[in-house]
Amino acid sequence: MEKWLENLEKSKQHIKTAENMAYITFSLLKENRLIIKILSELYESSNYLITALLQYESSIGKINIYKDPILNLRTFKEKIAPKYFNIEDAKQLVRIFELEKKHRQAPVEFIRKDKFVILLGDKYETLTILEIKEFLSTLKKMLIRLKLNPKLSIKKL
Repeated sequence: MEKWLENLEKSKQHIKTAENMAYITFSLLKENRLIIKILSELYESSNYLITALLQYESSIGKINIYKDPILNLRTFKEKIAPKYFNIEDAKQLVRIFELEKKHRQAPVEFIRKDKFVILLGDKYETLTILEIKEFLSTLKKMLIRLKLNPKLSIKKL
């Protein structure tokens, strides 16, 4: 199996894990700290999805892969995302990356009612289970689009 297909499969596995956590575990436990763990799973899924598409486009000679992840993300946003996804879906994917980065950098995080709050300096980000479910829906939709894309000819996904 080609490396990019393996990465798509890994992306799918992380989506399944996040989906289970969001719809089953979260509803049973009602623990808002799970929100950030689900975000981490969505981040991993997004990362594998982007890596897979970068590898595929590189294998057919359309782009170059760089050692710098920021350049690779820019390549994805500018050249690959418009080819396979709509603008809103690509923005959601980038938002997942931004939230995960803020989570890793944040010195203070806390739960406030039904929100997970990430405090970074004098700015803050809030994250709810509804937003997580939107991210999850977007990622699933993106994988389905890739599966149905005739250019990629993915039989098993």
